[in-house]
Amino acid sequence: MGQKPQYNALRVFGNVGYAHVPPELHKKLDVKATRGHVVAHLGASKGWLLWFPETGKFIASAMVHFPKELLVCHVNLQAFHRLHHELDETWRFKPRN
Repeated sequence: MGQKPQYNALRVFGNVGYAHVPPELHKKLDVKATRGHVVAHLGASKGWLLWFPETGKFIASAMVHFPKELLVCHVNLQAFHRLHHELDETWRFKPRN
């Protein structure tokens, strides 16, 4: 409380972000960042929750690069709509019956 908000940390839902892959998880010539879409900011941790449509996974990362030329991306809205119906109110996947 009492602090000015940092507007440079605002991101649009669905915006493109590249999550850093830790060195222990990749070899020298492997990719060092993976492209995902912003789902949420993780509060005081200064991290981001990203969704990766290729794998359908969510990853929380504090090391995310946001390219300035990609301020708002065009995301497959049907995929987000499907995803929304598969998540519960805590952003966890609902069990399938």
